Amino acid sequence: MRTLFLRKKIGRATNKTFDEFMLRVVKASQSLKGEAFEKLTSEFTASAKRFNEVRISTPSTEFTNSIHKISQETDNIFRKIKLAIDFYAECCEGKTQTCALELRKELSVFGNIAATGITKKFADYRSLIAKIKKFPQSITLLNLEKWITALETFMESFREKNLKRDEFLSSVKGIRYSARIQAEKNYIALRDYVEAYTVVNGKKEVEDFIGFVNEALIWCNI
Repeated sequence: MRTLFLRKKIGRATNKTFDEFMLRVVKASQSLKGEAFEKLTSEFTASAKRFNEVRISTPSTEFTNSIHKISQETDNIFRKIKLAIDFYAECCEGKTQTCALELRKELSVFGNIAATGITKKFADYRSLIAKIKKFPQSITLLNLEKWITALETFMESFREKNLKRDEFLSSVKGIRYSARIQAEKNYIALRDYVEAYTVVNGKKEVEDFIGFVNEALIWCNI
C-alpha cells in the first residue's frame, strides 16, 4: 500500500540523523487522536526525548580541548629543546658543541614531531625521551633537565586525560546505545500499530501521521 511507511533501515542512520528523525516523528505523532494511540505515542515520545537528551548532554569536548592544550604545551617544550640544541651546536665550541651535535643527531631521526597527529606525536615523544635520556651528561651540560622533566610531565598528563576520555566515551556509548535501542523499539511498535490500524480501519485518522513520517524519512535520507 502506497500510504504505508517507507520500509527503511533507520538503524543504519548516524546518531545525529536518527535523533532528528525521532524528533520529527514525535511532532508528527501529535496528529494521532484517540485512546487507541495514546499509550504507544506516549512511550515513543518519552524514549525519543530521552535519546535526544543523552545525545546532546554528553559531549567529549572538555577532554578533547584539554588534550589539544597539552599537545600544544608539549610541542612548545620540544621546540625549546630543539632550539637550545641548535644554538649550542652552532654557537659553542668544545665539549658543549660535541654534546649538542650528538643530541641533534638523535633528534633528526624524529623530524618535526609537532607537525604530526596526536597519537603518533606522543608515541614519538616517548621514543624521543627514551633516546636522549641515554645521554645524561649531555643533558646536564646543555641545561636541558627542566625541559625534559616538563616534557615527561605533559606526557603523563596526556596519558591520564586520554584514559579518562576513553572511559567516558565507553560509558557514554553504552548509555546512548541503550537509549537509542529503546527509542527505535518504541517507534517500530507505534509504526506497526498505525499500519495495522490503516489496514483494518482505513487511513483517514492516520493519514497526516503517515505523510509526516514518510517526509521525515526522505528528509533525513534514511
